[in-house]
Amino acid sequence: MKQLFRQRLVSVPDAQRTRGIHPAVSGIKTTLVRISGHSRSLAILNATMGALLLIAILFFLRDIITSVAKKGVKPAYSPHVETQRQERRSFQAYEIILRNNPFGFPAGQLKSLASAVDKTPPPSDFKLIGTIAGSPAYSYAIFAAKDGKQEMFKIGESVFGAGVLAKVEPDKVFIRQNNQLAEISMADMFMITAPPPDGPGSPQFVKTIGEGVYVIDQKALQQILDNPNQIMTDAWLTPHIVGNKQEGFVLKKIKKNGLHDSLGLKIGDVLLRINNYNISNPVNALQAFTALRGMDRIQLYIIRGGEKMTLTYQIK
Repeated sequence: MKQLFRQRLVSVPDAQRTRGIHPAVSGIKTTLVRISGHSRSLAILNATMGALLLIAILFFLRDIITSVAKKGVKPAYSPHVETQRQERRSFQAYEIILRNNPFGFPAGQLKSLASAVDKTPPPSDFKLIGTIAGSPAYSYAIFAAKDGKQEMFKIGESVFGAGVLAKVEPDKVFIRQNNQLAEISMADMFMITAPPPDGPGSPQFVKTIGEGVYVIDQKALQQILDNPNQIMTDAWLTPHIVGNKQEGFVLKKIKKNGLHDSLGLKIGDVLLRINNYNISNPVNALQAFTALRGMDRIQLYIIRGGEKMTLTYQIK
């Protein structure tokens, strides 16, 4: 009996060894094969996702590099563009410079009119002899017609029927004709020295009889008062500012043998008052001069060399 049982215990492993691997080992092997198959699938999936992520990162980096490159790239040099930039800078740099303003008003903003200005010859029936270049409300131009008549016009008014005064600058004006601007320049009035007969500069016009005392020919003075625009064409004046307030005008230029020269005025004199009329703007200055009709005595209050003084004129 014991011998039979021992034979059975020995025969079972032997039979199994003759057939192959132990059943437990076979199950493990099957499980490992299945796990190996799933691992390969996961590896393929991970590799695919990694490749897609890498491609996305590369596209993102490309967009960033392209954007930075566009911002950093400067346009190719163009002489024409650079010339335009220099012209604009030059124009703006000289915008604050005022030239030959008869009564020194601020000229405001300068604007280029090159594209709109008609280069055809200006009207020949009159000539520009004086300007007051300031803001549009205080800008005037003085013209002389062929018959010798002188007249002052402000912006917006028709100039002898030839066109509307559109813009006034110190040495030229622009008249609008048929939606175009015609430029009229003014010759340098300070180069003109020949006085008219019996007018300013003639021996009979003004005589000095003492220090600061003069005698004025009544007939010559009447001629000036009949043509008050000559007052503004014989000199260039700028405002005299004291403590942010204007007090008269400073003589910057004087036409030789002109009215102001004949009256004994000098460059640098500050004109404060004529009789009881303060000289604070062009309108007041003209009113002061035209109010002299019928008077036999004129007193001109000025500042010369920092000191106030009075010039007295007797009209005979």
